[in-house]
Amino acid sequence: MRHLSPRNAKRAALAVLALSPMAVGTGGVGAQVPEPAPSSTSTTVEAITTTTTAPAPVEPPPTSLPAPVPTTAPTAPQPPAPKSDVGEEGGDGDVSVVPRGVVPPEARRIINSVRRSPANNSRKLLNAAKALIDVGLDEEQAIAASFGRFPVGGYATFTHDWLFPRYTPSFHLHKGTDIFAVAGTPVRAPADGQLKLSQGAVGGLSAYVYQSDGTYYYMAHLRSFVAGQRSGQPVKMGDVVGYVGDSGNARGGAPHVHFEIHPAPVRGDKVRAVAIGTVLPAVDPKPYLDTWLAEAVAGVPKLLGSVPRPSRPLGAVGGGPRTGRAGRATTFPAPVAPPRAQLLWVSSASPAGGALAFAEAEAMNAATELDWSRLAQQQQASFEAERTARARSDAILGPITPEPLRRNGTG
Repeated sequence: MRHLSPRNAKRAALAVLALSPMAVGTGGVGAQVPEPAPSSTSTTVEAITTTTTAPAPVEPPPTSLPAPVPTTAPTAPQPPAPKSDVGEEGGDGDVSVVPRGVVPPEARRIINSVRRSPANNSRKLLNAAKALIDVGLDEEQAIAASFGRFPVGGYATFTHDWLFPRYTPSFHLHKGTDIFAVAGTPVRAPADGQLKLSQGAVGGLSAYVYQSDGTYYYMAHLRSFVAGQRSGQPVKMGDVVGYVGDSGNARGGAPHVHFEIHPAPVRGDKVRAVAIGTVLPAVDPKPYLDTWLAEAVAGVPKLLGSVPRPSRPLGAVGGGPRTGRAGRATTFPAPVAPPRAQLLWVSSASPAGGALAFAEAEAMNAATELDWSRLAQQQQASFEAERTARARSDAILGPITPEPLRRNGTG
């Protein structure tokens, strides 16, 4: 064999190494050659290489921002179901995480778009209902006869808090009206319909009333239901379906009823009936509540003509506090002002305007609380007493008083 120089031997070895892969590839024995065990680095590279060479289909990025969610109609609540949270208190609306007291710009724009009406209460209706008691009805009968569609059977206050910010269980806009009343005040069916009872962590004890066309009313945070009532039974307008409380996420706050209205859709000038249980958007209850109170007050005089006259003297009706059936406290006379707990609740639930709305309610209550007729009678009685005392004094002291002093004392 020819001996190669060191330099030529090195070149020959490199040539053999260069040709060996080709020989393996063409000779069909490559599968028998074990591949080196991959290191951690080579594994990572292999994964990246595989993903890069065979990517999953990816949608192209949007060329513009998505269209905003329409705000003209409130988001519908979750479908009503037993033992579940539904309605506004069940968490509909924007559920993004927002610190308490902060109102996002878009939400602020929606809140400010509402033209709000003054706070209201049922004092005028209660005063009118007293006339029914004076002609022989007891308190519960008077309220049942006179309160019409108003859902709280006693003294109650409410503000125009539709779409106010709420922060529990997460940030959203209020889809109802909070009606504040003393705990245990009866909650009434606003219409004839079918009753449904529910219980959940957010709305607490809740009652629905479904009309035949699918319209429904949602009343949450009740203290208790009426014994013996059950889901599916029919109720009449004015029937008691529960009692004001603070159940659910209202625990520890001012007792109130979260009240929602979900009307069946109107097509043209006709209501389009839908199946009971269909989810319908909520609407602002405040105008309805104001109208129901006004209609009830206007209807009391007509009721007086149909109530039988009492068989006992009218004087036997008055005197001392009254108690309703089952020993419940009565609503007569009505409280002179809403409880301060309501101020705390409204302010915390809506830092943007709750306190101002509540201040309006307090001012209105202060104005309506004064009995101007009684004050005038008291003033007149005081004047008469003073005049009588003066006449008596003149009769006793006149004969012994010198004429110049008597002249100076008159006029």
